[in-house]
Amino acid sequence: MQDGQLSPFAGWGLAGLPVVGTFLQAAFALAGVEARTLPVVGGVVDAFISLQVFREAAIQFKASTAVVLVLFVLIAAAWVGQGVAMGLLRNRDVTFACAGLVSVLFLVLFFGVYSSLFGSGIGVVQLGLFFAVPFVASAGALGGAWLRDWEVDLESAAAEDLSEASDLVARKRETFDAEYRRQVGEDTLDAVAELAPNAVAEARDAAEREREGYDELESKIGNVRSSVADASDGRRRAAELLESAKRRDPDAAVDRIQSDLADGVRTAVERGDVDLTVRSRYGRTYEVVNLQSTFREVRLPPSNEPTHVAEVDRTIGRLLGRDDVDLATVADALGEIRVHQERIERHVSDTEESFHASHEAAETDVERTRDELERLQGAVRDRVEEKLVDGHDPGVDSVHSVEEQLREAREALHDCRFDEAERLVGEARDTADGLLTAVQFFGSLAGALDHGQDRVSLPQAVDPELARDLAPAFESEYGVDYHVEDGHISVDTRGEPVSAAPTADRDRSVGRSTATSSSSSSSRDEYVNPEEYVDEVLLLFDELAAVAEAGSDTVHLETGDLPEYAVQSEALAAIERFCNRQNDLVESFDLPAGAPPGIVDVRFTDRNDAPAALDALYDRFKEQYV
Repeated sequence: MQDGQLSPFAGWGLAGLPVVGTFLQAAFALAGVEARTLPVVGGVVDAFISLQVFREAAIQFKASTAVVLVLFVLIAAAWVGQGVAMGLLRNRDVTFACAGLVSVLFLVLFFGVYSSLFGSGIGVVQLGLFFAVPFVASAGALGGAWLRDWEVDLESAAAEDLSEASDLVARKRETFDAEYRRQVGEDTLDAVAELAPNAVAEARDAAEREREGYDELESKIGNVRSSVADASDGRRRAAELLESAKRRDPDAAVDRIQSDLADGVRTAVERGDVDLTVRSRYGRTYEVVNLQSTFREVRLPPSNEPTHVAEVDRTIGRLLGRDDVDLATVADALGEIRVHQERIERHVSDTEESFHASHEAAETDVERTRDELERLQGAVRDRVEEKLVDGHDPGVDSVHSVEEQLREAREALHDCRFDEAERLVGEARDTADGLLTAVQFFGSLAGALDHGQDRVSLPQAVDPELARDLAPAFESEYGVDYHVEDGHISVDTRGEPVSAAPTADRDRSVGRSTATSSSSSSSRDEYVNPEEYVDEVLLLFDELAAVAEAGSDTVHLETGDLPEYAVQSEALAAIERFCNRQNDLVESFDLPAGAPPGIVDVRFTDRNDAPAALDALYDRFKEQYV
């Protein structure tokens, strides 16, 4: 041991001489032993009491109470503790605490016990030497503590604490990550995220906060290692960090996260969020319990027993309440429910797609039927609206009846009565198509009357009885006599005879009746939505206009010379369907069977030449479909 390290212990040893002496006196007094009778000790005692001051002091000491004697024993224990703290523990705080206790208590008790010596007639020199003893003891104890080089010890202790804290942080973080993956894990979180998104988000946040806590501790450990200059402060902060590391409990943290997540899932289940709901594009859910058995039941872990689709929520609730089932198993069950739901969605999607095509076509025709009313006026419009839109006559198909059919079709669809749904929506589509044809026809008839035309053919889609029922409205609105016979409507000015047979000058629509009938029939064999072939139809109009001659009421177009995409059968069917509804402009539209190839023949009414009629058709088509 170097000299610099011996001097603190020399001071401590110096303080120990009077402390040990008083301790022995107190111990002998408490034990009732006469010190002078003991070997060696007796000789030392005799030497001291040869001086008057020590002899009188011994008398005073024996007269002290037992409490005072015990306190002298405690002072000796504190002195020993100081030595242990300085030499073995190398603990600065304990050393100074013990030294302070020795100094203060020894001074107080020494003067308290021996103060009566000042009036005992003892010489001043002896008294001075005697009462210097507690000051020497105090100086030795405090000086030894002060002279001790604590820097090396504090730095070493701080380094040990920091190393232990760092190792502890690393181990506990590893434990947390392992337990988190085992009890929670990203797969489980992903599986329950849709059911309990808030609980999953909180679980991820809690895990991140726990990891950030370990990161923060590690960062603080690094800061103390690199930036603290004062050894005492470094020792204190190192001890605090070690204590913080010891307080962290990774297992408890994972348990809290898992418990909170399970509570969130349980809340969602109790709220009724676990079901096998499949929703259609119409905003309603399918009654999946009406599907065949392969879709009505799903096998859920851990038992893999068949579970009815109406019982999945209660099954998940029971799993959450079982102690032998962990959250990962519940997540697996939720995953199976999701997979089964996707199977049901795929099963119904094809039916819904074809259903929607017909449903949309019917709705489109209904909307256009309402729009076509704008071409009618006065009494004619009111009567057509009553009959074909509002449905005042239960025996006549109307927009109202179509909408009711569509509602029933949607009910059947969502009840999973798919065959019935297809039948109902198909009937609604055909009815809506016929209504649109009828309203367009009467609009064309009104236009024909405005241009002086007196005879038109009835399309097959228009019921002759309906046409007769509209006679009073046309007669009052246009001041004509109106008759329906032999598939034609004939009109004449009041007072003129009604034409009973077609003539070349007055009726150029005789041939159109057959063409319209056949084309209407063929076009309804398979519904073609003109919106899907807008570009092709517009191109066909352009091609027709290119070969049309001014002053001519007919146009002929060789389809074999046109681009293949423009003359596909669907595009030709779409333009044929549209033109046959424009009775005020088109007298006939002939499309040979099997075209293309073939020649399209279009005949316009006698008051329209081909270029003007084609321009009007082009504009109308764009207004309706573009």
